[in-house]
Amino acid sequence: MSDRPLLDTGLFLMDFSRQATTGFLAGFEGDAFVKRFTADGSHAAYIVGHITFTDDTTLNMLAGDAHTLSKAEQKLFGGGATISETLTDYPPQAELIEKMHAVRAKLFDYFKGLSPAEIIAPVEGPLAQFGDTRAKLMTSIAWHEGFHGGQLSVIRRQLGLLCVFG
Repeated sequence: MSDRPLLDTGLFLMDFSRQATTGFLAGFEGDAFVKRFTADGSHAAYIVGHITFTDDTTLNMLAGDAHTLSKAEQKLFGGGATISETLTDYPPQAELIEKMHAVRAKLFDYFKGLSPAEIIAPVEGPLAQFGDTRAKLMTSIAWHEGFHGGQLSVIRRQLGLLCVFG
């Protein structure tokens, strides 16, 4: 534990949700990566890309970093995107998962570079609805990923895959 408990807590939550997501993705192969849990629900390919989109957008808004995702990927994985059940409409699974982890690492580095005063400084603009400080924003990031992790858990069960936890 460092001398920055808010940062430590936020990073722990973000890491915990990422470990859960990684566990939920184990066993998704081929067309299972684009299986929806309901007719109009999301699938793993979209969820992985969308979580990456969220981290990428957050980093861009907070730090001004250039987007890691291309404009086409931003459109493919942003909120309100049209979700396809065709596997080839998405980047390869390994590439999506690798990018998900790489963008999260960049977001971790951003948060780790903040001073205690910056961690509790007000967040302005569109991100403020998800947390009015960077510390609170980290909890929203973790919750958002956990929400989508729940969707992955349902798909796992539909595919006959074992429960990850429990």
